[in-house]
Amino acid sequence: MTLHAYMCACVHAFVSVQNVIHFHFVQVVRNPFDVIASLGFMLTPGGDDMKKSEQEWTIASVSGFEEAQANFFDNQQAVLDMLRDPALSKVSNHSVHLADLVHSPSQEIKKLCSYLGLTCSPSYVKVCQNTIYREVSMTRSRIQWTPEVKESIEQKMKQFPWLHRYDFTSR
Repeated sequence: MTLHAYMCACVHAFVSVQNVIHFHFVQVVRNPFDVIASLGFMLTPGGDDMKKSEQEWTIASVSGFEEAQANFFDNQQAVLDMLRDPALSKVSNHSVHLADLVHSPSQEIKKLCSYLGLTCSPSYVKVCQNTIYREVSMTRSRIQWTPEVKESIEQKMKQFPWLHRYDFTSR
């Protein structure tokens, strides 16, 4: 089963069981180059040690890189397909950009609560803020990216509206 089919099946099941009028979909978005780099290290034997070292690694030395890139864009396509599925017309989408959440946690938590139709107390916002990292990890800095790979990824990113604000240098 593809990720799109699985996600749609889950949403359809939830909607039919709960008889929900409106379904909210929240996605947390991070710079694609960081996601691909992190996933590439995770899929590479010894990748955790590689990621933690101060050394920059070539793409060829990160054996999980191609799979990571394919997985990332397959997942983005599944989200896009789900959002375009006429059977799921009552699904709304809210993107939380990780960099915004890290740099303005209170504001982003309040926006998310508002989107979900929830009232969030100052104490709730504070508890949430305390669980958020203080810096955005830039895993992409651990890999020596070729200009061709950067360009290829940036071209693929153009298909997905929630990725339009990103390029290799953005947070």
